[in-house]
Amino acid sequence: MTNRNDTTSIVRFGDVARTVRNVVDPETSGLERYIAGEHMDTDDLRLRRWGTIGDGYLGPAFHMKFEAGQILYGSRRTYLRKVALADFDGVCANTTFVIEAIPERILPELLPFIMQTESFTQHSILRSRGSTNPYVTWSDIARYEFPLPPLNEQRRIAEILWAVEEAVNEYQSTQSHLESYRDVFIARSMHGNNDYDVLQDSKIGLIPASWELVELQDVADVIYGLTVNPTSRNLPIKSPYLRVANVMRGYLSLEEVKEIGVTEDDVKYVLKSGDVLVVEGHADVFEIGRAAIWEEQISNCLHQNHILRARCTGAVSPYFLLAYINSPRGRSYFRRMTQSTSGLNTINSTVLKKMPLPLPSMEKQFEIVDRLR
Repeated sequence: MTNRNDTTSIVRFGDVARTVRNVVDPETSGLERYIAGEHMDTDDLRLRRWGTIGDGYLGPAFHMKFEAGQILYGSRRTYLRKVALADFDGVCANTTFVIEAIPERILPELLPFIMQTESFTQHSILRSRGSTNPYVTWSDIARYEFPLPPLNEQRRIAEILWAVEEAVNEYQSTQSHLESYRDVFIARSMHGNNDYDVLQDSKIGLIPASWELVELQDVADVIYGLTVNPTSRNLPIKSPYLRVANVMRGYLSLEEVKEIGVTEDDVKYVLKSGDVLVVEGHADVFEIGRAAIWEEQISNCLHQNHILRARCTGAVSPYFLLAYINSPRGRSYFRRMTQSTSGLNTINSTVLKKMPLPLPSMEKQFEIVDRLR
């Protein structure tokens, strides 16, 4: 249905947008970059990563050219909500739709936000085919219907949405710079802070000579959490418990904390203030070992067995331990020790117990933690 200048109309997606099929040979196209599915992030319109053509074998599916200003849409597993606005020319696989607005029908600046809506995503999910790697066709999403306001209203909405997008992007950029600075600060602390520091060469690299190198098990008790099974779910006494989804890198996400049935023997899994929680398994190897600290946000809260708990015994500050586990050295250690099975990357309690930990005096630990705060 055509949109008029003064009223909101119900339109089909295929009436206001088109798919572009510009087939090229990436090796002779003169293009430098390619975009694969892993380069697109959920609910992020920006392309922040890409591959370089010629660095390795791309495969025959990578022959679709896209141009700056066109929209890339992941047609596989559409519940991942991968919609990105290209800001450079490149190549993608034929499983990624290259889409552009029909300018006389819809404001191009508004189209990517239409594709980010919950109703568009649900339309794609409901029409997906296949079980292992569900997908949609162009004709599937072309039939999506939505209300489209007149052009002047489209422009007003788009200006607001892009202002929000820019604010979010600036926040993420600032956060990224802050995290990088924290990593540099921790690394400098462990390499000595000035030209007069004497360094020792340990098995994890150079550390100040006054620091010890211990294993984490020397300064903390490490245990698995509660095993969640049908029996525990049916027990009458309930307690809140933390899952992997609650433990982020450096903080806890407590918007949704589930409950589990417990017995008297499960008291050993009750968290105490200062407990450092470490993720034991994740599909993304870079998320293995991410850690956060418990500060008694919820009474009588437990943790499940996919979260390892490290309880400091006095020689180390839990906040210093947390900073080291989440530092580049800590993350590198977990990646080296990770085992992969059926798409899941895991570490075990022994890996955490044996983690090499450079340990300054408690006074120095407090100084580093205060600076990080």
